[in-house]
Amino acid sequence: ASIEAGVDKIRLNASNIKDQAMLREVARTAKSASVPIRVGANLGSMNPDLTRSERAQALAEEALREARLLEEADFHDIVVSVKSSDVREMVEAVRIVAGCSDYPLHLGVTEAGPLRQSLVKSSAGIGSLLLDGIGDTIRYSISGDPALEVDAAWMLLAGLDLRRHGAQIVSCPTCGRCEVPDILSLVAQLEERLGEIVKPVTVALMGCVVNGVGEGKAADVGIACGRDQGVLFVRGEPVRNIEPSAFIDTLIAEANKL
Repeated sequence: ASIEAGVDKIRLNASNIKDQAMLREVARTAKSASVPIRVGANLGSMNPDLTRSERAQALAEEALREARLLEEADFHDIVVSVKSSDVREMVEAVRIVAGCSDYPLHLGVTEAGPLRQSLVKSSAGIGSLLLDGIGDTIRYSISGDPALEVDAAWMLLAGLDLRRHGAQIVSCPTCGRCEVPDILSLVAQLEERLGEIVKPVTVALMGCVVNGVGEGKAADVGIACGRDQGVLFVRGEPVRNIEPSAFIDTLIAEANKL
């Protein structure tokens, strides 16, 4: 029914279908519609008495077994997923699968918890694998609005320079050199306004003139803020001085010119 409804991919474990004729029928229907099938294993099916490394090995073996069952049904458009709420366990299991197969891999830390906890755990696990060139699709698991999962995934891919969509901000933390007392509120305003921009652009908002231009030079455009005025720079080159009241409007205007 899902395939007939036009889904892009389905998730099932072949071992749950005991009737081999039925499994072959599912495989045939998916194959004729060019719909991939994602198989896998997660922590819930593992013996809790195993060590982390033993569980990672067991997760990988179970996921590969599920893939082989589909192959035996003459289906090969397979995506493999091994998930755990334990970051290290998930990463180790995925590396095992990646090391012994060529299947596309779906990455995720399952049941990662509320927003802040999930952002840390998912970014650490998924990000470490993506940096090594492992992984084809990703999913953040957040106990909250599903839209947050999509935002987090886009931010991770942009942060790793794997996808460029919309603006990224380079901004300094507060320190003794910061010359503007409201730098945090300025960054918040900039982040909100940059939501209007969909093209890939990097914008810097730095808290001092002394180091701001140099530390923000990787940005496409930026302002190094001074107490009475700031320095607008484009790709590391100073352009002109800007009044504090015009910092945000100027950055948005310059970003739109690029």
